[in-house]
Amino acid sequence: MGSICPTRCGSGCVNSPRGPTPATPPSRRGTSEPVFVPPLDLQGLSEAEFLHDYWQKRPCLIRGGLKGLDLELEPGELAGLACEEGVPARILVETGDEAGWA
Repeated sequence: MGSICPTRCGSGCVNSPRGPTPATPPSRRGTSEPVFVPPLDLQGLSEAEFLHDYWQKRPCLIRGGLKGLDLELEPGELAGLACEEGVPARILVETGDEAGWA
């Protein structure tokens, strides 16, 4: 098991056993070519509606919204990336009480 994240991302974040993952995959470092990201399936929401009503405001579950996107990250690597300096990340924890999530 990894160690508790030493950066400012908060308690409970666990680094990958291999250490933090760089924000840019090694094969892409030092290149300026754009990365293709397939369009998201917002299931009937327009981009404007999503950004206005949900983005950075409240949760929105979109099942299968990332179909066709191959992240190639293991869970531990994703946690390590979230602990990197300069990477905005949030940790959501189910509390089991009325609030539900913290």
